[in-house]
Amino acid sequence: TGALLDTRGPIPVGTTLSLALWHGDQRLAVECEVVRLPETARDTLPGVAVRFVDLSEAQRAVLEDALA
Repeated sequence: TGALLDTRGPIPVGTTLSLALWHGDQRLAVECEVVRLPETARDTLPGVAVRFVDLSEAQRAVLEDALA
């Protein structure tokens, strides 16, 4: 499971990030790893692709609901 994060600048592939995400009034702290940067001018969205790591089943359920 992953997401595209809007960033102000590039973050190197392999960088681990700690994120706090909100879904309604529920705060979810997750770890993720940068797995891709935009490669060409065709990529119109700024940011990086991340993969969530070490998610519990409860965290996965909240993320899937929030990102659906």
